[in-house]
Amino acid sequence: MDFMLQVPQAAAQAAASRDMDRAERLCMVFTQFCDYNVSTLGSPSDLGNKLRNGLLQAAFIPAYLDAEPTSGAPVAVGPLATCQYLAEHLQTPLKHNTEASGSRVSIHRRELSSRSDMLGPEETRAFFLQLLHGLLTNLQPTQQQEQDQANESPLREACKDVLAAVCQLLGPEQFLQTVLQPVGGLTDPAASVDPQVLEAALVAIVAASEVISSSIEGAEGDDGPEDETAAQGIANTILQLLLHLSSKSSSLGQCADRIQLVELEVMQTLAPALMHHLAATGGQAQDLMNFVLNKTGQLLQGPKADTVVSMSAARAIVQVCEVAETHNMPMPVSTLDGLLQLIQQATTSDVEQELAVSLALCLSCIPISPPASPNRQHYVSGLLQSLPASLQQLAPQHSAQLSSEQAASVNAAAASSLQHARTLMMFMQSWRDSQNCHDQLHQSLNPAAEAFVSCWPLVEQALSSDATAVTVKDRIASCCTAAIRVHLPCSLPVLPGMLQAAAGAVATGSSSAHLWTATLAAALDQLQGQQLDHLLRPLMEALSMIDKSAPAQSLMDRAGGDTNPDFTISVLNLTVTVARNAIKLQAGNGASSSLPLLDSGLYRAAACAACNHKDIAASSLTCMSSILEASSSSRFQSGGQLVYRAGQSIVQGLLAALLAVSALARVHKVCSIIVEMTGLSYPEGQTPDSCIAGWLHTSIQQLPPGLMEAQEQVRFASECSTLVQSIVAERKQSINAGSSGTADNRALQSGTVFKHLKKCIRDFAECHQHDVT
Repeated sequence: MDFMLQVPQAAAQAAASRDMDRAERLCMVFTQFCDYNVSTLGSPSDLGNKLRNGLLQAAFIPAYLDAEPTSGAPVAVGPLATCQYLAEHLQTPLKHNTEASGSRVSIHRRELSSRSDMLGPEETRAFFLQLLHGLLTNLQPTQQQEQDQANESPLREACKDVLAAVCQLLGPEQFLQTVLQPVGGLTDPAASVDPQVLEAALVAIVAASEVISSSIEGAEGDDGPEDETAAQGIANTILQLLLHLSSKSSSLGQCADRIQLVELEVMQTLAPALMHHLAATGGQAQDLMNFVLNKTGQLLQGPKADTVVSMSAARAIVQVCEVAETHNMPMPVSTLDGLLQLIQQATTSDVEQELAVSLALCLSCIPISPPASPNRQHYVSGLLQSLPASLQQLAPQHSAQLSSEQAASVNAAAASSLQHARTLMMFMQSWRDSQNCHDQLHQSLNPAAEAFVSCWPLVEQALSSDATAVTVKDRIASCCTAAIRVHLPCSLPVLPGMLQAAAGAVATGSSSAHLWTATLAAALDQLQGQQLDHLLRPLMEALSMIDKSAPAQSLMDRAGGDTNPDFTISVLNLTVTVARNAIKLQAGNGASSSLPLLDSGLYRAAACAACNHKDIAASSLTCMSSILEASSSSRFQSGGQLVYRAGQSIVQGLLAALLAVSALARVHKVCSIIVEMTGLSYPEGQTPDSCIAGWLHTSIQQLPPGLMEAQEQVRFASECSTLVQSIVAERKQSINAGSSGTADNRALQSGTVFKHLKKCIRDFAECHQHDVT
């Protein structure tokens, strides 16, 4: 035992002589001993006290920039993790009863243990205060780090979890007081502060930000006035910290840039919680938002706004704008003007997009009235002002004159504007939904959709140009989908063009097929009544173009989808959407007319069920199920005939699915599809069980030679046919008892016969999962 107590000092001596690997090994030995004997470590005994002193000595071993262990992590990582473990050991979770519901609810709060065999509360706090003071010292940047602005303390990440644990144990009030006390001079404009001490304090606050935020946001309703008072004190401390930091920037010397980065992290992590608190308690949340926007705006426009600073500032803006949108805070014109200016001056596309999200959130806060409210159209136009010009330059007659550098610049501008358009559409639609503004009067609340639609002639030219980048075409597809979903009346005049563009892209087997099938799916879901009647023809033509295209036809080949998984899944998912809307499409198209993708969909899904790609297999089985569900409806004409024609292919596909890779994951869906097939009315008076039995017998005989012996074929076919016959009998019994013919699929799937069918199918899949590659 005496040897173990000397290990921390030996580790510190090894680190001081820069033998970091030896120091790391010694710390590992000591921390493993402490972890294993945590009861002793946390006891008030003399041995416990000596172990804790040794743990502190090991935890305070500095991280040297000129020497580190082979592992690359600071030597103190292990001891710090043990300190965190000790903190958890010395605390007891609190629970309280919720009388209204009568249930016992766990609250994520802890109190220091009062057990006699464990360290008392005062001694525990004293130990962790000592730990905190030491960590604050070690977190201060060295002279070498000050000279290299990009080099932060190696201990920062290692200390993150233990600092949060210390904050939880001490409580945010005492933690903040301890952390900020060494800084001094924050509240005195004339006083100077030690930048190294300030940076260490801010790093500690960021590390514990989750605990601090929870104490601010979660106080209301927990334990009454005491928690509310504590939350108010914590909120005031953070608010004063943010305000006073701004006045100290000029006195921080060469450390100012480093501290600004940490200050931005404080804004990102704590300003949202503080704004929530102020908005809920009637405080000046608007003032705090304006302060954050002004501060971050200055940094974005400053001479040292590199990528890291700019992204941190932009994310801080997004955080506070999200809170503003949540509380529907009034949005002054100056805020909107400032954001628009920052977007137009942004130096990178990532920063520009973050700021565009912020502007969209702010525009969502603008009320419908009074008329003097800021004009959404003005800001949407400002954000999208480069869209028409960039699209026009991509037109074939203009793009031929562009150099490669100019074409890249034009494409970047178009892609950025299109991304902004989609962002504005989606955020403003979310706000419109929350306000229940679905009438014609309020359609203009989404001017971004109108702006995009007004550019459609230019969009069509850009799509036809070889100079248009794939990214631009992808974002056009996303904008088409968004415009249809959020502002269908505005999109109707150009919808035939959108459908044609989508079908053309998918029919070529484009890698972006999933984006364009989403456009078609949006149209299928959104069109109703007269709108559907007027646009049914171009919609059917678009679906037919895809259905007859060579890439889609190639999916009819067994397992052909494995060669182009993304395209295959896109077509299968689009078929699911057609099946979901089959009844209304058939009603408009004529009961006797076939529906593109639907008639061929069963054959395509059956062929793709044999694919080894698990997502394709899942999509194909879902596609089969969706078509079967649509066909079983009494309002769908000739559903039984549709399935009857493809029945043999369906069963062959189901067996192929059980012979592919990961077959066991497909067993339940295969059995469910068989149950769904028993609920259809087949032509010529044939019963479902006889049809399925015949298809199954033929499909088994067509399996690869040598896969199953003749006797096994007969047994498997007979067992499956008997179980299918029992399922049909159960369905008839359910119908005779008054249930609908199709609504009992779920009940049948929970019955005993279905369980036997699953066992039979699973046994087949397990037996042959290695027979076919």
